Amino acid sequence: MKKILLSACILILASSLQAFGQQNRKPKPASGGGIVGANLKYAGQPKAVTVAGFTEAYGVALDGGVRVIKAKVAANENGGVWTFVIEKGGKVLGKWSGFATSAVLAVDAFEVLSGDLDGNGTPELIVTELETVSNGLGVRVTGVNVFRDGIGETFQAPVYFSVYEYGRNGTFVRDGDETLILAPEFGELNIGDKRGPGTYLVGRFFRFRDGHLVPAFDKPILARRLLRTFEDERGRTQESPDAPRIWLTGGKATAFKTEPDKMGKPESERAGVIQSLETVPYKAETGEMETESKLTIRFDDGKEESFRLESVFQENQLYTIGFDNGAFLVPDGIRLSALLGANVKRRVRLAQYGGEAPQTVLWIQSEK
Repeated sequence: MKKILLSACILILASSLQAFGQQNRKPKPASGGGIVGANLKYAGQPKAVTVAGFTEAYGVALDGGVRVIKAKVAANENGGVWTFVIEKGGKVLGKWSGFATSAVLAVDAFEVLSGDLDGNGTPELIVTELETVSNGLGVRVTGVNVFRDGIGETFQAPVYFSVYEYGRNGTFVRDGDETLILAPEFGELNIGDKRGPGTYLVGRFFRFRDGHLVPAFDKPILARRLLRTFEDERGRTQESPDAPRIWLTGGKATAFKTEPDKMGKPESERAGVIQSLETVPYKAETGEMETESKLTIRFDDGKEESFRLESVFQENQLYTIGFDNGAFLVPDGIRLSALLGANVKRRVRLAQYGGEAPQTVLWIQSEK
């Protein structure tokens, strides 16, 4: 399976999209069932606010004296370096880095939502931020920060992941009495029909449970070919809060029980247990220091090996993560830290695949 790479536009950062693939299944039309927009509570358009120590800031006020603020730290060639600030009762509880954007994007490109994602009766606080818009397909990549059970008296770092083509009622969706997260990505795919390989938007569903993302194995994987009719629809509705849900439901996509494309038999594989997942610094191509995740696995032969997860073109790099030996591939942007939660020591298999697009896949044993 070939990757589709997205080159970044000048204003924002670069990103890439991942390949898909696994066991072929007989396709059937996707009805969309009862999947509708989740209609989480939207806090409204951010407004200019005053925050001590910052020259420019925009924010929204929530119940309980909570404010979510994006504040300018310094100017740069892209318009500014920004940070997010959580306040409660006038006191700063915590901060995390935002993306370098102009003031216009600082307002228009972040949203604050609240809603009960995990079904425990207490709403999560969700802060989203546009991170990337690519050339070519013009794919939007949005970072999602989820504060489990909202904001308490002390700051707890959010669960972070990113999604493509975000829309607040199209990424967060309702299916019956539960809220799901729809994470799509573009890739070159062969679903086994007479048309042969092509570019598809493939959507996979996740649940938010116990502070981390869990693949929704019981929900279909949805694939829609990027034909002219889809291109036209996407061009008209890309800014809709109902995208990408409206592109993949209502009979417009094909549904699969497991991954719709084969990867074949691995050339080699090793099994083991994850020992640690930690954040470490590295030097980016720009010369600036960034952070990435380092995964350490103890294999069954007793040897330990570490792998990098987020940096690009690094030695011992893992690009593809999946579950249960091919049943479910994780979209690019969903970080391993968001999938494992507190239970890091999971059983895994590291498989090497050959062919036209050689790759290494980390298969995680699910907690079914």
